[in-house]
Amino acid sequence: MSKFYKQVGQNIKFYRKFRNYTQEELAQMNDLDQPYLSRIERGEINLSLDTIEKIANSLKVQPNHFFERQEKSESERTYLEKINLMLDGKNSKELRHIQRIINEILLLKESD
Repeated sequence: MSKFYKQVGQNIKFYRKFRNYTQEELAQMNDLDQPYLSRIERGEINLSLDTIEKIANSLKVQPNHFFERQEKSESERTYLEKINLMLDGKNSKELRHIQRIINEILLLKESD
């Protein structure tokens, strides 16, 4: 079992839990067996790109999210993902305003 496979599996598990799916639910959504999905999450399986794409679509994330090294805690990742979901679909003007607000908050925090 390679570290890379394990990392991909952990990321899939994180997003599955983030979406509040059981392994069985996610497996059914992708025409997979639950034991097979369990092996994926443990990093024991070399996935095809087709399977990665199906799982990513089911979890409403980009496939590249599964390949990112995660150096943050699970709670930090959860908050960042929630923020990311809130920002999804915003236009550039809205995002610019949100960025300014965040910058102001961070400046206030630094001055404390």
